[in-house]
Amino acid sequence: MSDFDFNPNETGFNLKNAYWLGEAAKLAYSNPRSIQEKTKEWGLQNCYFLDKKETDTEAFVAANNQMILCAFRGTQPNKIKDWITDIKIKQVGGAGGECASRL
Repeated sequence: MSDFDFNPNETGFNLKNAYWLGEAAKLAYSNPRSIQEKTKEWGLQNCYFLDKKETDTEAFVAANNQMILCAFRGTQPNKIKDWITDIKIKQVGGAGGECASRL
């Protein structure tokens, strides 16, 4: 059993949750099988790896009955596709302010 103690009901900043979100961000750079194994250890039975080749966007979504966790890989400096994807966004208005949107 894992020591994963993420609190899905927290509505404010939580240091433990921040730690586990950092671990999820780091895990996003692993291969899909490793991601599935680790998220299962964390008690997240359902896991799906996303790999959008045309934009080089990669992420995973893992869930259980209490929560859904999404983690994306960031811009990798040596991958030109990542930089092109970053350039192809614009700010748009939303309910909570501005957010990024694909062109």
